[in-house]
Amino acid sequence: MEKILLAVLSALLGFMLSQTFNLVSYLRRPKFRVRHWTDGVLGAYTGDPPETPWEIELGFHLENFGKNPAKNVRIFVSDIHTADRSDFSLQPTSIEFKELKRPIDLIPSGEIISVTLGIIRSDTCDLALKLQSPSNDDHREIISADTRGKTQFSAKFYVSCDEKNSFQTLSVEFYPDKSKWASYLLNDCVNDCLADIGVPAGER
Repeated sequence: MEKILLAVLSALLGFMLSQTFNLVSYLRRPKFRVRHWTDGVLGAYTGDPPETPWEIELGFHLENFGKNPAKNVRIFVSDIHTADRSDFSLQPTSIEFKELKRPIDLIPSGEIISVTLGIIRSDTCDLALKLQSPSNDDHREIISADTRGKTQFSAKFYVSCDEKNSFQTLSVEFYPDKSKWASYLLNDCVNDCLADIGVPAGER
């Protein structure tokens, strides 16, 4: 009887220890959040018109504020919405669930990395998504049609790593038309785009 009781107590103690380790691991897991967000504009390059187009890079800074490093980080994007101007409502696009180009495979605790959604260029005026795998021609045309001449964007980002309990969904909005340099660059490009689709000058 004593042996059975000892075995039960040992099993119970082992279970409690394993659960304690699991709890500690859970509390120390990698955790993600958006930091240093500035209208969703990571940078703007004025170019050298007309040969070299200007570029606006959209994205955000991602922080691992957990206690453990995040390994094999993958970021996916979906549910992209766009608008022509700040006084227009965001409208859904037909852009599918896509994986963004991986910025880094390891994010140490407390570190911040840049995540690029895509780049707007003056020679196309659409948002070229920075994807892990290149899209086929048909899908690139869809992305171009849905984002050409747009000045506001929103999207959902799904962040995962080796620790399954760290999966995070982030909703981020991008307002290049509110950023000083980006809005200056966008102005003529968007006006030309709206003119191409027949929007009267007084409504641009």
